[in-house]
Formats: sequence, structure tokens, C-alpha cells
Amino acid sequence: MSKTEVKKYIKELGADSLRQMILDLYSYSSEAKEFLDYHANPDDQKMAAKCIEVIDREFRPSYHYRRLTFGKSKKAISNFKKLDPHPGILADVMIYMLTSAVETAGIWGNVEESFANSLGNNYKAIIEFLAKQGLLDEYKRAMTELAHDVDSFGYGVGFGVYDLYEKHYGVRP
Repeated sequence: MSKTEVKKYIKELGADSLRQMILDLYSYSSEAKEFLDYHANPDDQKMAAKCIEVIDREFRPSYHYRRLTFGKSKKAISNFKKLDPHPGILADVMIYMLTSAVETAGIWGNVEESFANSLGNNYKAIIEFLAKQGLLDEYKRAMTELAHDVDSFGYGVGFGVYDLYEKHYGVRP
């Protein structure tokens, strides 16, 4: 069903039917429940804390010998972003994710090339988000530190990160 067809269908529903549909959706889908809960009582800090819990489980596990990936953290941030939170709070969570990944990789040592590339790709996503939101100056120090940290993993990722930094800040980190 297309969005246009959905709009037409909703127009045809009575108020009671629409309320019931929303309640059913709330009951059937955890994503819809989270969306409705957030919009009924928006709390960016609470949602950010949920993302940080996911990030900590992914990058600060209680056991070692686990492959480092960004999958669950990126999904949590993507879901948070869909709620349209305050850009500064979203930026803090995005930077926390990359910082956590860098710290854990530094402790474990010898990361795979794919993980190093993911570090670079996530750095790019963050700096472009900051630029789009007009937050580059506010996060310059964090982005400088992350550029140096990401560069330390090799595989040529640092060149791309430094180029991105220079593109947005006008100087090399």
C-alpha cells in the first residue's frame, strides 16, 4: 500500500476507528510503541541513555574474544534519529559510540581492516551530521581527538578522516 493510499484510507476512517487502529498498532509493534511513547512524552535524555546502554553492551562487553562490529549501536542510533531528537543530544550519542569503539579497539588491539574502515565511515557520518546541523564549532575538540584516534588504527583510514576534517574545519587536525 502506498503512502497516498494510506492517507486516503485514514481520511475514510472515523475517529473511533482511527483511535482503535493506533491502539492496535501500539500493541503489535515495539517500534510503534516506542514512537508513540516518545511523542506522548518526549524525553531525549531517556532515549539517549537507552542508546548508550546498547553501545556499552556492544563495545564494553564483559567477555573478550568477540568480533567488534557497529551493527547494534548503529541501529539504536538510527531508531533514535527517527524520533527527531535535539541535534546536540544525537551528536553526543554518535560521538560516544565512536569513542567507545576506538577505546575498546585500542584495548583489544589489532583490529580487522573492515572494522578500521567502519571507524572511518562513522567518523564521516558524524562530521557530516555536525556540519548539516551547524554544530562543527561546538564539537571541534571531540572531532580532533577522534581523527587522531581513528588514524592510529592504520589501513589508510586516517588519510580519509584527515581529509574530512580539513574539508570541514579548513585545517589538518
